[in-house]
Amino acid sequence: MTNSQKTKDIFLPGGPWISGQYLDEYLKEEKLNIHRFIYKNHESRHVQNQKTTFLEICNDTLEYLNSIQEPYNLIGHSFGGLIMLHLIGHPLLTKKIKKFIIISTPLTSQRSTVFQERTKELGRLDYFDNNSFQEVFNKILPLYFYKDSSQRKHLFTDTFYEGNQAANLTDDQFSVVKQNFKTYENQLTIIYGDEDLLLTEDEMIPPDNKEIFRFENCGHFPMLEVRENFTRVLERVLD
Repeated sequence: MTNSQKTKDIFLPGGPWISGQYLDEYLKEEKLNIHRFIYKNHESRHVQNQKTTFLEICNDTLEYLNSIQEPYNLIGHSFGGLIMLHLIGHPLLTKKIKKFIIISTPLTSQRSTVFQERTKELGRLDYFDNNSFQEVFNKILPLYFYKDSSQRKHLFTDTFYEGNQAANLTDDQFSVVKQNFKTYENQLTIIYGDEDLLLTEDEMIPPDNKEIFRFENCGHFPMLEVRENFTRVLERVLD
């Protein structure tokens, strides 16, 4: 990225109940100078009964972003995009943020019926019963991808449950997210796959002054399914 020395690029991953390994591998293989943020208590499975709420994650993210001295670009995938949109108008951030990019971010609380049932099944599992969790999660994994997901399973071997992220967003919090999406006046880039079961295309139609990139035959992880095209778009937007 030509501006990487002057502007810090920060990636907020999806989750928080999935490992960020998928993103780490992508950034490493593509040799991208982008910092992957780790949410509070994310990947700390040894803390018993530690389930972080959406608001706690937002506050922790805000604290981190406020500690950065240089200007930065924010990139949010899925849940990370929801956090970004919740914080997007915060007065502590507006002077530092240069660009917002949201990827595969569901802007409503509606999800496919099959996905909802699978996440409910995950929620009933024992917190430390990783074998049971992986068994159910492997049923969900094909719903994330339009193409064969078997080659991607290794990226989610460390997945574990930290609480249902959808349940952590109240109606009021979702209202803030959707309102900020509609009213944000600076550059906001939207990237998504047309076969993503976690969102509908109607909700991805951007307001004025937003740009949108739609990948065909792509599910919830464009950085994995259409890596070359996704990287080309990401570099173009960050340039």
